[in-house]
Amino acid sequence: MPTIDYARKEVVFRVAACGPAGAGKTNLLWRLHSQIPATERGELVVRPVGADQIVSFECSAPDLVPTSEYRAKLHLVTIPGRIANADVCRRIMTDVDGIIFVADSQFERIGDNSDSLRSLAAMTGIGDVPLVFIYNKRDLPNCAPLEYLDYVLNTAQPRRPRFEGVLTAGRGASEALSALSAVILKHAG
Repeated sequence: MPTIDYARKEVVFRVAACGPAGAGKTNLLWRLHSQIPATERGELVVRPVGADQIVSFECSAPDLVPTSEYRAKLHLVTIPGRIANADVCRRIMTDVDGIIFVADSQFERIGDNSDSLRSLAAMTGIGDVPLVFIYNKRDLPNCAPLEYLDYVLNTAQPRRPRFEGVLTAGRGASEALSALSAVILKHAG
């Protein structure tokens, strides 16, 4: 659940980007970081943790909270590539308010997407965390149809919001974050 800082008039969200190695999780954070004005964002930090790295940044986003009195403060985080230590993943997933699941749209990556989503679902406390999908790499010729990706990955009823993405060009990043923020606020309400 988001934290409300009444003194600063901020609603603080913690959002994790998850998905299989190579799907575009880090690209999502890079693109979001570049789309936010420099005055509204902190530095993009890459921090080694054992064999893994954690990429994160914080930003303010006044248009994500539906009241003019409060601003959203977001802490976005991901682990690039294949996760070497499951404990690192569990640690960053503790107390997340929302998840953007970045799936690789290519047919040959469907199994990797499913495995990653299953691993995520098996984590304690994650089942009730709001989640949106970005079906990334929609510009590549070997993409699965959206309906098939929904059939395999987006099985919750009602289905979770999903967005087509070409994260190398920034397409789908801000739309997914805005939708996730709305779902988080609705879930908290």
